[in-house]
Amino acid sequence: MRCASTAAKRIVFSSTAAVYGEPISSPLDENHPTAPLNAYGETN
Repeated sequence: MRCASTAAKRIVFSSTAAVYGEPISSPLDENHPTAPLNAYGETN
């Protein structure tokens, strides 16, 4: 991994909101129910 070779202490993981579908509330949090609207959201 490149992180190890550069002595990085932290990484930021970014994911897609496609797994949530139409939001019930905003901002979304990890407890929001999932309702993907497309195949991409279903596979993530």
